[in-house]
Amino acid sequence: MKVLGDILIIGAGPAGIISVCVHHKKYPNKKIIWIDKEFNVGNLSSYPHVYANTSYKKMIQFINIMYELIDNTYKMETCNELDHNYFKLGCLCNEFKKITRIVRGFPMITSAKDRITDIRKEQNSWHCIGGN
Repeated sequence: MKVLGDILIIGAGPAGIISVCVHHKKYPNKKIIWIDKEFNVGNLSSYPHVYANTSYKKMIQFINIMYELIDNTYKMETCNELDHNYFKLGCLCNEFKKITRIVRGFPMITSAKDRITDIRKEQNSWHCIGGN
């Protein structure tokens, strides 16, 4: 049986992006396979003008932790779509897209635009079948 990677992450929405960053930081020598149909921050990118329900300060802190996880020195300090201590999801999506572009270039991460059509467990292994 051919093993393509040590860790499989399906989805490139916020949870998928966070999972890839955390696993890469915790297991830098493990090969990560990351699959998503479009790598466009999941459905979050469909609502760029909706305000986030998390405060501006907490969201900036969260994004900066994400950059630290991938050992990037960039620090988010502001967003031009700020209103009453909240900002629009489009600003958050832009940051997640930057992080995604950086992470997809890491040598231990293989990303593929694909859809998972079947997942099965056989003995001690999971098998994923994809198809565009």
